[in-house]
Amino acid sequence: MSIFPRKKSIIGCTINNCMIMQKQERSTRGIYYHNYLFVFGFIYYMIIPLLIVKYGLLADYPAIHLLDEYSLSRFFNVYLICCTIVFISFLAGSRIGARSWKRKDVCAKEYLLGKPLIDRFIIPIAIVGLFVAFKNRSALFQGYLAGYDTSLVGAMATIMISAMFWLIYEFVAYKRPSKVVVGTVLIFAVILLGLGSRMYVVIPVLAGMLYLVEYKVIRLRTILFCAFLFAVFVAAMGLIRFGNAINIEGLLYIGFAEPCLTWISAESMFHYSESLNLFSFPHNFLTTFYNFVPSFIFPDKGQYIREIALPYDQPLGATNLIVSLVSNFGIIGSGIFMFCFGYLLSSIRRHYKSIFGVTFYICFCGVIPFQFFRDNFSIVNKVVVMNLLIVPFLLRQFALIFLRRKNKRNEVFIR
Repeated sequence: MSIFPRKKSIIGCTINNCMIMQKQERSTRGIYYHNYLFVFGFIYYMIIPLLIVKYGLLADYPAIHLLDEYSLSRFFNVYLICCTIVFISFLAGSRIGARSWKRKDVCAKEYLLGKPLIDRFIIPIAIVGLFVAFKNRSALFQGYLAGYDTSLVGAMATIMISAMFWLIYEFVAYKRPSKVVVGTVLIFAVILLGLGSRMYVVIPVLAGMLYLVEYKVIRLRTILFCAFLFAVFVAAMGLIRFGNAINIEGLLYIGFAEPCLTWISAESMFHYSESLNLFSFPHNFLTTFYNFVPSFIFPDKGQYIREIALPYDQPLGATNLIVSLVSNFGIIGSGIFMFCFGYLLSSIRRHYKSIFGVTFYICFCGVIPFQFFRDNFSIVNKVVVMNLLIVPFLLRQFALIFLRRKNKRNEVFIR
């Protein structure tokens, strides 16, 4: 018999939520995933391409010759200085953020959004997205023949990223998500693959892996081993598609071609620029927030987003992180920005133990190792701030204000 026979829905649920929070803290304390993911992305996008160019590796493979069009000796030292500032600043900010605010974490009562309510939010958005995808079905699975419709990809990615947030949210809160949310993520992931956008699909995969490690569903070594086998499999399929024999050098080419071709933007910027500012005003970074407005409301928003001021080449569309940082903030300003970025991530990790906070952190980490290092700020800001923070937060607040009806598990669900 319960010792709270008449107040189980209030006091009992609060105690139960506190026990859940404490269990989460014991299982995850001290693991700051963003540091490891940042180091991986830094090596993958900033160091490996430099080594390939410097030592002439993979020179016989397609498109690698594009990296030799710029004088590496001209900017080698400056590039290393900028990378060192970015690397040390991020880790320093993360370190300080992990040790600041020395206070006890408050275990407050948290209202969870019920799965039926989340389904009612996802379904109409998914229906609209499927209608748009059907109208543009001629662009699906056409390789490079159909071009790359950025507005269509952006719309499909917005729906998938929003659904991904609630997928991780339901995993964290209930351990088993609804079929509607799972189906929405899978369907729009396939659509994005059909449109030629693989990087958006990587985000939910990484977030799912972090959830499995965070809650010890699968051991980290098992996850890393499976990820390694999957990467080798994908690289082997790429070689077969090119008609080449499977060998170690070919596998390395498939694995490193994307960061190398993205790095063209970085080396071309340093090659063309006679001098770089220590500090710059971030016109491009600030105007990227226009991208938060939906295209059907503000179709000309792209005209108001300031271009990156420094000259650089972008043959395949991707922009290396060092280009976005130096052009917006300058060399020293880049270090200040990365320090604040690392501090923010560690602060979120350490102090926001609610279901919403844990979900946001896991999803945020899914963006760091790839998209953060190879997409411009207009895309990254929209994914992180708009799709992973503002939209879910507004839905939660709307539910708490207008649909505040609880069941025994303190779930808010639709009337």
